[in-house]
Amino acid sequence: MSTLSEQAVRLHQLLQLTLSSDPASVATGEKGITAMERESGVGYSMLLVQLLNDPGVAPEIKLVAAISFKNHITKHWSDSGKIPDQLKTQIKSAIVTIMLAQPIKIQSQLSAAVTVIANNDFPDQWQQMLPELVSKFASSDLISIKASLHTISSIFKRYEIAMKSNEVLEELLFILKIIQEPLLALYTRISQILFSPGATSAEDFKNCFIIVRYTAKIFYFLNCVDLPEYFEDHMSDWFNGFHQYLCYNAPAHLASVLQSDTSAGLLLKLQAQICHCLNVYIEKYEEEFTPFLPTFMQDVWTLLMKTDDAQYNDPLVTSAIKFLTTTACSTHHTLFAKQEIIQSVCANIVRPNIKLRESDEELFEDDPREFIRMDMEGSDTNTRRRAALELVKGLRRNFEREVTAIFERDIASLLQEYGTNPKANWKSKDVAIYLIAALAVKGGATAHGLSRTNELVPILEFYKSQVLPDICNKNAHAIIRADCIKFIYMFRAQLVMDTTDYQNLFTTLTAALQDSNIVVKTYAAAAVERFLILRDVSTIPPTLRFTKEFLQPFAASLLVNLSQAQQQQNETARENEYLMQAIMRILAVLKEGALPYADNMFKYLLGTLSNVCQNIRNPLFNHYLWEAIAVLMRNVLTAQPSLVANVENHLLPIIQQILSKDITEFAPYAFQVLSLLIEMSPSLNPTFLAILPSLLTGQLWQRSGNIPALVRLLSAFMRKSPKAIADGRHIEPILGIFQTLLPSGATDVEAFNLLEAVISYLEPEVFGTYMRQVFTLVFQRLASCKTYKINKAFVGFLSLYIFKYGAQSFVSLIEQIQPSLYLQVIQALFVGNAQKLKTKNERKLCVIAATKLACDLPALHTQQNAALFVSLVSTAHALLVDTHVDLSGEQEDNMGVHEITSGASTSFHRLAFASKFEVDHCREIDDEKFWAESVARVIRGIGGAPATAPHLAPLLTQQAPPIVTQNLVAFISRFNLI
Repeated sequence: MSTLSEQAVRLHQLLQLTLSSDPASVATGEKGITAMERESGVGYSMLLVQLLNDPGVAPEIKLVAAISFKNHITKHWSDSGKIPDQLKTQIKSAIVTIMLAQPIKIQSQLSAAVTVIANNDFPDQWQQMLPELVSKFASSDLISIKASLHTISSIFKRYEIAMKSNEVLEELLFILKIIQEPLLALYTRISQILFSPGATSAEDFKNCFIIVRYTAKIFYFLNCVDLPEYFEDHMSDWFNGFHQYLCYNAPAHLASVLQSDTSAGLLLKLQAQICHCLNVYIEKYEEEFTPFLPTFMQDVWTLLMKTDDAQYNDPLVTSAIKFLTTTACSTHHTLFAKQEIIQSVCANIVRPNIKLRESDEELFEDDPREFIRMDMEGSDTNTRRRAALELVKGLRRNFEREVTAIFERDIASLLQEYGTNPKANWKSKDVAIYLIAALAVKGGATAHGLSRTNELVPILEFYKSQVLPDICNKNAHAIIRADCIKFIYMFRAQLVMDTTDYQNLFTTLTAALQDSNIVVKTYAAAAVERFLILRDVSTIPPTLRFTKEFLQPFAASLLVNLSQAQQQQNETARENEYLMQAIMRILAVLKEGALPYADNMFKYLLGTLSNVCQNIRNPLFNHYLWEAIAVLMRNVLTAQPSLVANVENHLLPIIQQILSKDITEFAPYAFQVLSLLIEMSPSLNPTFLAILPSLLTGQLWQRSGNIPALVRLLSAFMRKSPKAIADGRHIEPILGIFQTLLPSGATDVEAFNLLEAVISYLEPEVFGTYMRQVFTLVFQRLASCKTYKINKAFVGFLSLYIFKYGAQSFVSLIEQIQPSLYLQVIQALFVGNAQKLKTKNERKLCVIAATKLACDLPALHTQQNAALFVSLVSTAHALLVDTHVDLSGEQEDNMGVHEITSGASTSFHRLAFASKFEVDHCREIDDEKFWAESVARVIRGIGGAPATAPHLAPLLTQQAPPIVTQNLVAFISRFNLI
């Protein structure tokens, strides 16, 4: 340790303290390390490198240093301000050599750090890393080889999901030139040892198997994107070895090295990895793989026949079954064409692996949330049952009648077994339900159910005879009750019945919410919620299949049962997002019909919110809770605006609590709900105005999750009380916020949303003197950023400004910035981006703005600018007639809710039911008539008045698409514009 610097010695002492058995010493060490990391700044990582590289430092200290180094690198490497480039270069030049010289435990920590660095810098900024690791392949040191391969495989994992692109292919080409030959040479050399082990020691034998598994893993990653030429040329070298490993029998004296009684042994892990490699080739490179397919079909079949149902065998079994599934879906499906082969697959592969296992039952009882996550949410992709079900679907693709017939007999037999003794044979019905689902599903699943099903499967008949009776059958096993509800959840779109049948179903599901088992309750809630978004596609536009009139008789019981089900769970499980989503959906469908339940539901929802404020855990549950509050508030105030005081009494205390306690996760939700409350109030409560100044301070705006909600809230204030904004002289702070938001790509659209609110609701004398500066800032931003979203936002803003204050006002303003700049703005920014607008109101506003620009600016009627007149008329026409975009805007029932998949609790998630009411600024204007009348006034005259620019008529005919002048004539006739 004599070579260590003074700081490194101090760090060594602190690390040693963290290993003490004395808690006070540990705390002192951790506190000192934190202080040293802060004080040393950029040099902290190199102090750790010193310790790791010093032979005099004890292994236990090096292990702590390695962990600290990994954590430091993970946290700071991507931040150039924390670790300068020069220091990064020093670290990269030393770390691989240091890693390979360490014992295994330290190697694994440093390998993780190297992977983090590589994910940021490799290959462009760390080209020497891979050659340094690959150089170890020729070594006789199996530990170093193993460490190199482990690190390389961790880095190459990125290519498992990488999309094929020129950039990725260039990276792979660089990598392949370095690794492809040494990797094959290593694989061949180690395989020779394993196939003729002789006097190989048990430890070396073990390390050799691990090395081969890593080579197979790297083979897999390098082949995921595209088939490299070198690998195609050497397929035999790789696949002959794979075949031998799938059939491998270890020498008796070494067999125990590859086996384990409690986990997957080395051989099983290698065989599972080889099956992954085979799956890539049969999926992506079927033609090149064809010569090897019969051999591997036999190998995989043999493996599956001799592998028992121990849980640790699952990775091998699922990967092997996937290989059969992919083959059955490929052009080589004829390998399964014989009836006896299909029967054998069904009997020997599907049936044994589709059974419910003891571990599944334990999960159902002991960890229902995890069971739901796997079963309902589809995270069981690597289970035997899922693999077997996918194999049924794969076989059915080309042999639908044969497979359906085989399993129909099985299903009948299984149901007969269940009928003779339901208590003892309940697993038979479980398998039957899963089998019929596997047979029936053909199309993909959407929010509205399955798109296509197997017509040979009598879904409705099975539902009535086998599913509905057992949902609330207390004698049926809880798993069967859950299976039955999941069946109707899956096939809800196919259960087309009369009103009486639907009423029976909802009665049954309402009762199931009182089931003693949480999985059953949860599935019932999920089924109710999904049924309530089903639409009747026979109507145009499609309408909800279940209306508020249908739901009303069930509403009270549903809401009570869901609330009680939520409260009956333990504290952690109480935050069940499925139950809360069902409450939200019921309130949404009921609309004003929710009024009788409003008081109780407000108390329940806000009481729940108060509880979760104490310990925020489940972002999805929290989102649906806020959605339920928002939709209930919307329903009540739509039905009876006079109840606003009651709603405020319910809501304001909890919102004030959230803001006063600075509960950052809920602040964006609170601002959105407060915005809705302000917008729906007949008049603005003076209490709200008291918080306005605090909304204009910088602290709230520093949190990115707050920004969209705060913009919405300021917009609500401007809309409801523009006089308060003017009298309080709040315009300057508001425009200051606009100026802060505009330069960032994360907030520039919100800057335009804020600006649109200013233009929409405030009088021009309030903001007019600032508009020259505003437009200057906008043009500076547009010059440096040309993204789709900012161009779209600008066109929307400019359309609103021109509609409100006229084309000439816009030109006069822009002329103050730069003469004739307005022509460039109209051509490049307005005309060039108008088609980006999507909603009906946006496009209508743009039509009117484009028409005003074309027809109200004499400068565009000159010969010099006539082409721009034609462009504007054509642009407005295109927006009028284009039917290939979504013109619906916000749906009246607002049934869609944004999916929350991130656990980042402080990020912004928009509440669908608190969304602002769309404002049609030009609702009194018929845009088609306005366009036709304005253009006609310019080129031909109206009502006896002469045309203002008749010379533009032939130019419009010549340069505009023919449909423009055709529709112009048609509209003039339709609206009698003579």
